[in-house]
Amino acid sequence: MNGVAPGTVITYGLAPWQMVLYAASAVIGLGVLFGFFKWWKSGKDA
Repeated sequence: MNGVAPGTVITYGLAPWQMVLYAASAVIGLGVLFGFFKWWKSGKDA
């Protein structure tokens, strides 16, 4: 950590691209669950 001034506060957290990736994964997962539920309720084989 060369060049960091004394008293600097270092924070660790998620990068914005990671938050977008998690949100997109959640949306895709919900879409898959919704599609499976619709298929299951229709009673037809896909």
